[in-house]
Amino acid sequence: MTKRFHTPATKFLIGYKAVSAILLFCFTLVLLFTWRRYELLSDYADEAHGRAVTMVLSQALNAQPNSLQFGSIATFLYGMLAGVEAVGLWFHKTWAEALVLVTVALSLPIEVFELAHHMTGIKWLIFVINIVIFWYVLKQFRANIAKHH
Repeated sequence: MTKRFHTPATKFLIGYKAVSAILLFCFTLVLLFTWRRYELLSDYADEAHGRAVTMVLSQALNAQPNSLQFGSIATFLYGMLAGVEAVGLWFHKTWAEALVLVTVALSLPIEVFELAHHMTGIKWLIFVINIVIFWYVLKQFRANIAKHH
């Protein structure tokens, strides 16, 4: 059995997916806390805090509790997906490459819509990263399929 190594681009992708999963899990915890402690946060928001804290609290408190619950479930599931992708890529699984292709391809139209309506530098950066990821994984996936046939 030959030992396979990760290219720097694959290492970046694995790291990107792993960090995404961790951040999504953290955001899930924040949403769950906000949903479960809605009244406590509204009292806390009445006190004076920094601009960033006030902005985040006002956004959270303007959301309906059902939206917070749905958001926590959605971010948890998306975090699990990103984690599965990272682990699958780490172990050189072709199914993980296919999964990354599908998830990135499905996100691109949403990102284009977001860019058309609310253009920001971070959204452009994420869009460009996802285009590069899609191109790279497609290239790797095609090479792996050709190698196995």
